[in-house]
Amino acid sequence: MIPFEKGLPFIGNFLAYQKDKISFLTKMHKKNGDTFKVKIGNINLTVVTNPEDITRIMQENFNNYIKKSNIDQFFGKKNIFLSNGEEWKEQRKMIRPVFKNEHIANFIPLIEQICEEEFSQLEECEVFDIQEFFNKISFKVITSTIIGNEFQAHYQLKEHIKIVTDSLTQMNSIQNFALLYKSKIKKRDKSIEFIDKVIFKIIDDKKKSKEFSSDALSMLAELSLQKDSTMTDKEIRDQLVTLIFAGYETTALCMSWLTHLLSKNSPYQVILREEFKTLLNTSPLESTPYQTVDNIIKESMRLYPPGWAWSRVALKEDLLKNHKVIAGEIILMSPYLTHRDPKIWDEPNKFHPERFQNEIVKGSFIPFGYGPRTCIGMSLAMIEMRIMLKHLLNRFELIDCNHSPVIKPQITLDVVGGFIIGLKKRPA
Repeated sequence: MIPFEKGLPFIGNFLAYQKDKISFLTKMHKKNGDTFKVKIGNINLTVVTNPEDITRIMQENFNNYIKKSNIDQFFGKKNIFLSNGEEWKEQRKMIRPVFKNEHIANFIPLIEQICEEEFSQLEECEVFDIQEFFNKISFKVITSTIIGNEFQAHYQLKEHIKIVTDSLTQMNSIQNFALLYKSKIKKRDKSIEFIDKVIFKIIDDKKKSKEFSSDALSMLAELSLQKDSTMTDKEIRDQLVTLIFAGYETTALCMSWLTHLLSKNSPYQVILREEFKTLLNTSPLESTPYQTVDNIIKESMRLYPPGWAWSRVALKEDLLKNHKVIAGEIILMSPYLTHRDPKIWDEPNKFHPERFQNEIVKGSFIPFGYGPRTCIGMSLAMIEMRIMLKHLLNRFELIDCNHSPVIKPQITLDVVGGFIIGLKKRPA
């Protein structure tokens, strides 16, 4: 029998979980080991953190564990992020061509251009919140990739997506207390209305113009116009919104956390600059030459994975290392907990990129998910981060401002008040 933290009558551990999800789960993990149950409101969660169970759930028997979430209120049910089974396979097959390396290669000049434009306008600053800066770049890149260059004018869409996803994160935990959040729900619904108006307009314009290029919108619109297609504009809209959200905020957060860590570990700035000098004529599409760069990026994602937790629902019984799963059981996995487990990682809270020079235990490093449902945009995200990091460090020295970001776990590992660092201009 695994430990079960039932908490208070009726509400369980709702108050402690809602106050600080990560601190609560970290405390429970330390107390109960790598498998335990917690009651949150009227929901029982089974938390598993060991790589063996993660491999079982996410890879070996992944068909038995499905996604089920109320965030489909916004993203819809027919998209690559939330669909399951055969429908998911069809969704992934349809979207996959956009994220193949030979296709991503077409976007590299555009990513370089966006970075050159944005970083050239960045000024030396003693105190600077770099998160919004990365948000802007990442949003430009993902919208160019997913919808096309002309869409960059709709930058305000980013803020509306943020409002919606933050609201849905809260509703997922407090769905029985929705009346207390009436104003937030109203604000969320207005943002959804704005998003839909913009997205449906560009879908309609694209289908009317029939000017198709290499972005996801063009691909989906062209498919929908085929004679035997049953694809609706709503399904196109759901795919686009999902890909934009999954692609921009996670990458921006990765870069923000990495910049924060580099400001506090300045010798790695020197290592990276020297490494980029040797890569002047090397395409960021080639991962092997970028091993040192990638190890530093990976270590940042180990400490601060942008997708800090996710859940699955078991369709049938299954046997894990320490627990017999029953049908309908909700399993919570948290990269944040697994990535900081001292049984897996030496000095887990220390920034030590060299650890990735050694072989990593299967299922122990999962910032992009794991198994067949590994993030479809992983290659694009890594290429984008290599390029952004090069432009940033070529121009600036990152200065520690003694700022410690306050984690605010939403769907992603967000923070309160941004990431504050200093920027010192380097000689041209």
